Amino acid sequence: MRGLAIVFLLAFVGVAVTLCAQNLGDVNLTLLAWTVEVPVYLVAVTGYLLGTLTGWAVAGVLMRSWRRATERQAQ
Repeated sequence: MRGLAIVFLLAFVGVAVTLCAQNLGDVNLTLLAWTVEVPVYLVAVTGYLLGTLTGWAVAGVLMRSWRRATERQAQ
């Protein structure tokens, strides 16, 4: 199972690197009154990192909740 996860991870990283290498143009990001022009690859990398951190946070909350719920039932 771990080998399959590594294969999927490597495939995803390969697609992400290809996407970043082939999309060097700039995009405009606007939030309320602020506008900033950034490269597409920076948006992709930032989105990936924020998604990873969000996933870890959600997984941590769920694991803590699961542990608390199972500890109460065991007592």
